[in-house]
Amino acid sequence: MRERHYRLEVAPLMEIRDWLSPYERFWRERLATLTTVLDEMEDDDAPRHDG
Repeated sequence: MRERHYRLEVAPLMEIRDWLSPYERFWRERLATLTTVLDEMEDDDAPRHDG
């Protein structure tokens, strides 16, 4: 049986994470806003029972 050992260099991945961070924040905010808008639209479409 053959074993292979790998090692991950973290520093380059941290650079990518740091570079992507503003985009992640941007899209998280946009998706949260979209969720709110869709929830409000769903509430507006709900049938009203005004007795």
